[in-house]
Amino acid sequence: MYPSQLEVILRNNRWLWVLVEKAFSWLNRISNPRGILLNYSVVKLDHTGRNSSNNHDFAKAAILIQGPILFPKFLNSAIDFYRGSYPDLPIILSTWKNEVNLKHLRNLDFIKLIENEPPLKAGIANINYQVKSVFSGIDYAESIGIEYILKIRSDQGLFASNFLYQFKHALAFAPDSGQERIVTTDFNSFLFRLNSPSDQIQFAATKTLSNFWSAYRMDTEQDGGFPEAILLTAYLKSIGCKAPISLEESLKIYRDHFVFLDSSDLGLVWRKGSWRHPDSRFEQLDSSSQLRFVSPDEWRRLHTDLKSVLKEAKDLGVSNA
Repeated sequence: MYPSQLEVILRNNRWLWVLVEKAFSWLNRISNPRGILLNYSVVKLDHTGRNSSNNHDFAKAAILIQGPILFPKFLNSAIDFYRGSYPDLPIILSTWKNEVNLKHLRNLDFIKLIENEPPLKAGIANINYQVKSVFSGIDYAESIGIEYILKIRSDQGLFASNFLYQFKHALAFAPDSGQERIVTTDFNSFLFRLNSPSDQIQFAATKTLSNFWSAYRMDTEQDGGFPEAILLTAYLKSIGCKAPISLEESLKIYRDHFVFLDSSDLGLVWRKGSWRHPDSRFEQLDSSSQLRFVSPDEWRRLHTDLKSVLKEAKDLGVSNA
């Protein structure tokens, strides 16, 4: 939902809004002394049927799961959930030939299993492994006519029943910036760290993701940096865009090339050593944190009041240079 829509909702549902605000104010009186802040998001339900054929037609979409099979039971649970939510959706699993947990997966006719040869060099933070497994999955998806891909790691799962609808709706109703957009999550996307939209979960047109993941060359020598920034910089250069060198330029890339969804709304679980909510890795209750995520609200601010975000960054000691 975007700013203009929110204004309409407020104007047309004033008494409902007052009731919701009072309810949350009362609940927070109870939760705040316990160190908990309750919040909510507002989503406009489309009852008019506008673009409904696009929003509900998933026949030309696919889920691409990539990475090593570290937690097979968790992966099985995620796949079962995806099939229960979207029974006809193709599932592509792109992993490695040397994996020890592949035996049962080879016998599943509803999964396209791709067993890749490991890259010769891992690269920074295993970036070459990620790029190779993602791109081979995209390459297969293109060969069978898939038009949209949801790319996710093998140790993550989305457990909201409408997760794919959320991605397609966000892409369909994003403001027109003249650029192809990639939908990702607030989790692991950092507002005040340059060029750091999450590369863990992405949804976009197949061609867009193909362009994104093919731009980086695995034989490129990297002196350092975050994989997210390395991948984004290579992609932007490949489509003729200047790579951001300031916070303001980075935020404009977020605004014009991406959409950010709330990982909690998607039911994201990251099975990284233990079952836990993703936010436990980067605490988000402190609004002054320099590791603040690009929440949907923050992303909307980039459209309406970018200067205030830059001022806030300056107050936190984040340089715009």
